[in-house]
Amino acid sequence: THGPTVRVWDAATGTEVGSVVPGRRERPAAAYSPDGKWILTGGMDDLVDLIDAETLQVVETWRASGGYIFTAAWTPDGRRGLTITGSGNLDVWDMVARKLEKTIQAHDSYSWRVVVTADGRRAATAGNDLTFKLWDLDAGAELRTGCGHQDSVTNVALSPDGTKAVTVSLDRTARVWDLAGGMDRAEMRGHFGDASHLEVVRDGSRVLSSSLTDGSLRLWDLDFLLEVASIRTQRPVRDAEPFADGRRAASVGDDGALRIWDLGAGKELAALPGHMGMAMSVAVSPDGTRALTGDQVGWLRHWDLVEKRQLLAMPVHKGWTGEVLFFRAG
Repeated sequence: THGPTVRVWDAATGTEVGSVVPGRRERPAAAYSPDGKWILTGGMDDLVDLIDAETLQVVETWRASGGYIFTAAWTPDGRRGLTITGSGNLDVWDMVARKLEKTIQAHDSYSWRVVVTADGRRAATAGNDLTFKLWDLDAGAELRTGCGHQDSVTNVALSPDGTKAVTVSLDRTARVWDLAGGMDRAEMRGHFGDASHLEVVRDGSRVLSSSLTDGSLRLWDLDFLLEVASIRTQRPVRDAEPFADGRRAASVGDDGALRIWDLGAGKELAALPGHMGMAMSVAVSPDGTRALTGDQVGWLRHWDLVEKRQLLAMPVHKGWTGEVLFFRAG
């Protein structure tokens, strides 16, 4: 959130369950543990907090190794938490012993993203130093470095089987990497503006990229390394997410509407107005029947995608809502 407060909401009723103020400055990073019992959060005050998700009490506070925290993540077994800092450090937290396990100097300057493989043994990071890197979390060792982008690497995503990584960059390209060999398998060009968002379709066969500046959505086949669909939305795309079937996508942007797209036909299926200003984030439920959107003034909206109507609207933050997520069960 663009503020110091962490809030928890009941999505069925639209009521606030509770809130906690773990620090004094913005908290751009927050992640639930896989079992839903804990919240790991970090902020611009250089602090990392572990919050009990039921009582909303801060149970541990640690100082990050290298400044403010951009993003947080958990390993699938919940035994480790990860935060990445403005100086490029990757801090690995032992959630059993509740202490800092190790610090990895991941990048030469700030890093935008950290994601964990399904087996929890490796993590991938994207950095402002034009690289993405793959790390062995047990050894704290660098396994692969992906070089080739000509500008900041803004996002990285992993295929479900952990064999491939996809990166996007401010250089307007996406790249696919073979994690076993560490080789750059392909450079995928198509965006005419900065590529900033990236989401892998659930089966791992395709990836959706989007651009704020050129307003496009592009679907890439990761096996044949080809662009299979492209949509010019004619408006800035702040966030986009594919449906699980890979045939449709949801996007949000500056006009505040939630838009649903048929990626194969390249056409708009629905435009659902709701937000009064810029919509910043979108998530689609696992079954594809609902969506969540967040905007620049802190409102969260819950949508029925079957009936194409808004179910709930609730103020959740005092500033922009940078990311919204469904639990795995939806």
